[in-house]
Amino acid sequence: MTNAELYRQSLSSLTPGEDWRERTLAAMESASPRPARRRTLPILAACAALVIAAGLGWRWFSGPTPRTFPGGTVSQDPGYTSAQTLEKISWSAPVGMGMGGSDDTQGSFMVHDLEEMTGVNPTLDNTDSIKELPVYKNPIPSQEEQLRFAQNVAAALGTEITDYESYGPETGSPYRFFSAHMADGGRMSMENLISCHVWLPEDLPLPAWADTLEKAAPLLREQLAPLAGFDSPVLEVTTHYNIYGEQSQNFFWFHHDLEDSLTDQLLDYCFNRIGDTFWHESDGGMSAFHLPCWPTEEGVLYPIRTAEEAVADFRAGDYLGMDAPTDGANAQILHVELVYMNQSYQPYIQPAYCITYTQDYWDETDVMSDAPDPESFSSVSVAYVPAVVDEYLEELDVQYMPNT
Repeated sequence: MTNAELYRQSLSSLTPGEDWRERTLAAMESASPRPARRRTLPILAACAALVIAAGLGWRWFSGPTPRTFPGGTVSQDPGYTSAQTLEKISWSAPVGMGMGGSDDTQGSFMVHDLEEMTGVNPTLDNTDSIKELPVYKNPIPSQEEQLRFAQNVAAALGTEITDYESYGPETGSPYRFFSAHMADGGRMSMENLISCHVWLPEDLPLPAWADTLEKAAPLLREQLAPLAGFDSPVLEVTTHYNIYGEQSQNFFWFHHDLEDSLTDQLLDYCFNRIGDTFWHESDGGMSAFHLPCWPTEEGVLYPIRTAEEAVADFRAGDYLGMDAPTDGANAQILHVELVYMNQSYQPYIQPAYCITYTQDYWDETDVMSDAPDPESFSSVSVAYVPAVVDEYLEELDVQYMPNT
């Protein structure tokens, strides 16, 4: 079966018109190579005021060609540059952190193998060569800007927005939340313009033989291809288990080009990705997925601390965690990688060191008592340490900051 035939089959439960399907198939078959990114050299002090590109969403500066669909532009890489003067940026805990374990008896994720939660981040245990990374502002968009984005996403799915609601600072919210219903029965939500989640009207079906993620992945990729701005992506799969021992897997595809700098590879890994939030072998389809959303403004390069310094902070207890404070001094660190913290309420989208660790004294047998062979499970957790050097960092105390 050809890719085009697989694509027709995978979209059979959606409702785009035949003319739209034909245009999309034609575009897939004649897709041009991904254009090079716009990168700029350090600028003169007299031009410092021009560092940050103005405009949100679809008001892009001249540079790389954005991904376009029947409804218009969805998202593109805004690039980054250098500045002569750097302002301080704020660092605070993402909403929800610190709401995990009530004590230090287990980690956030239950696994059989400690490596099951290990992804394929290009900086995984490979951060030493990166000395600076871009920081992006996270402006609060208008309702009209969110609606335009949503309309473009809906058009790419062959449908349209029928009704929506949006609320932001006028209601006391620190960001703008948007939710919408689509004509085909699907739903969509987003926070600012950096996080978009789509619920389909029904599971996109898979054949009976695609009963594992490994078998289903090529078909799922075909289903998401019209919304992905990259070819030949890398697949990341991580695995964990619920209290009954049932397996869940997160999977994402992301653009990966070994000829790019490690910085650009990291940005693609964090922002140029698309996939499902989880996979259960009994699902037999796909019901929801995340879309990639690049930051909406050009970034500015900031110097970052070393992984060794970040680990020292973790060992000293100066970190953000998903669980109760732990014995960082004696934790077994499994991996260190760079990620981006892009929670919607924060004014900056910024890099952080993500430290995956476990503890010898954690005991998962009680929490996994309803699972087959409870003693076969271990647990891992993650800690986050800001990557930007202290000179440019302002740490904020907020409700969910348990480990400082």
